[in-house]
This record gives sequence, structure tokens and C-alpha cells, in this order.
Amino acid sequence: MRENVGIQDQIACAYGGLNRIDITQEGAASVRALRLSPYKKQRLEEYMLLFFTGVSRTASDIAADQIQMHKEGRKEAELRWMQESVQLGQEMLESSDMVNFGALLHESWQIKRSLVKNIAPQFVDDIYEKARKAGAMGGKLLGAGGGGFMLIFAHPEEHWKIHTALKGLVHVPFQLEDKGSQIIYTGS
Repeated sequence: MRENVGIQDQIACAYGGLNRIDITQEGAASVRALRLSPYKKQRLEEYMLLFFTGVSRTASDIAADQIQMHKEGRKEAELRWMQESVQLGQEMLESSDMVNFGALLHESWQIKRSLVKNIAPQFVDDIYEKARKAGAMGGKLLGAGGGGFMLIFAHPEEHWKIHTALKGLVHVPFQLEDKGSQIIYTGS
């Protein structure tokens, strides 16, 4: 289809749950499931909020700029830091270190939004800043950027302040799913 998209979304849907996906430059992927205990999974879910920004976008256009940046060798240090932070984030989740995970999420979002101009338009920065002022520890725009859904990470007791600060956005309740893609209707 000649779209500038990766394979991580399809892998995440197929496997379900939390996974570490390592993709080589040639496109080969290895997937390692991160299975949290029911208590740790519930604790993680309690910290997360999901909001629709109200703007849909085409991921291919934004990803094209990221591909060009990578081909030109720009932002290599930032990309390396993001890759190396995956192990640290995994360890934080496994130990239920939500405070440091929230800080890591914030730091990684600051780096991701600096990669190319169209990842975080001004309205996205405004949403994130409102959430931070209301108590969010971290967050990120899901997908390629430019719009779509924003994940906010905060202590559960701060959620009401964040809901108030982002009252114009649609809150989307969700839970993590461990099963991945399934056939739910066979038509027989």
C-alpha cells in the first residue's frame, strides 16, 4: 500500500498485553511478552487515562518525516536514548515503580516530540501542559503523532483534576487485554 508505517501496531494487536518488541533495521521483529501479576497490571491500569484529542491524522505523512530524519542521520542520540530506555521502563513496570515510570514516560515524550515538527502540534502541547499542571506525571500521544489519542499517566487521586482540566476532550476508559486478536464470529 506504500504507506509509511511500521509493524509494531499489528504485532501488538496479535499478541495482546504488554510486550517488548525489538525490530531490526531489516524489519525482523522479536517479541517478548511482559506478563505482570494481576495486582501489578491493575496498579498500572489505575495510573492511566486515555483521551481523544478530537483530531484524526494520517500516520503515514508523519512517519515519512521520521523516516527522512533517520536516513539523514539526524537525532541519532535521541533515538538511541529512546531505545535504551525500553529496558529501564520494563524494569520499572515489573517492580511497580509507578513514580519513576511516569517520569520516564514524560522524558521520552519530550524527546519524541522533538524528533520532527509535526509530531506534537500546538494543540497537543496545550493538552499535555494542562494535564501536567493538573498532576500528570507523564504521558504521550499514541501512534505516529499529530493527533489521535493521548495517554496520561498520573496518581489515581489526581485523575479528577485531570478530567476537569481536559473537560473538552473525550475520556476513553480502557483495560489492558492479554489475549490479543481473536475470532469472535464465524458466521455459521
